[in-house]
Amino acid sequence: NVLGAGLLGIEKNRRFVPTRWGITAIDDSISRRLKSEVMKYPPISDVTVFSGAIHANHIVCMLVPGDWKFEMIEIWEKNSMWAGDSDVIVVDSETKKSKNDYSPIGGAYYSARLAVLEYLSDIRRNAEVILVRRATKDYWAPLGTWVIREATSNAMNSQPVKCEDTKEGADTVTKFCGGDTWLRYSRLYTELRTQKSLFDF
Repeated sequence: NVLGAGLLGIEKNRRFVPTRWGITAIDDSISRRLKSEVMKYPPISDVTVFSGAIHANHIVCMLVPGDWKFEMIEIWEKNSMWAGDSDVIVVDSETKKSKNDYSPIGGAYYSARLAVLEYLSDIRRNAEVILVRRATKDYWAPLGTWVIREATSNAMNSQPVKCEDTKEGADTVTKFCGGDTWLRYSRLYTELRTQKSLFDF
């Protein structure tokens, strides 16, 4: 692509960009445009959970009515490519504000976020998002961020599970994930539950 080939920008400052960096930059650029669009839409009406997988990468995504927030929890199961005898877990998130720091999750964060924003743009709705990526031991060779984008797209195109509330949504996420490890790392879920408790009070 033109970005990877170093054909953009002021000529004297142009540099070749590694393909994976170029892909991430493009994913981020498109996501920023879609995000500004999605934030103008009304929230979704139901707590909804999606699930999909490709090449031993499992994606579970919960959408909650509200203004845009995105949290991704990446779980490398023990004995998988980047994990040893125990799970390796990385978390990152954002709100309506622009995300300027590079995600500790890496390119997968931007690929997953893009697929979710494409879905929300298509249905013209806004949401708070918790996305869990689970890489199993069967994912033994790095295939690139396209795998995450495809896995997330598969999830968002799957038959959604509509839930009564965030508690039922979390239970559904746990069922699809095969465990509740993700819950201990989700600040957004804790925030959502706290908001609900205050509202009920």
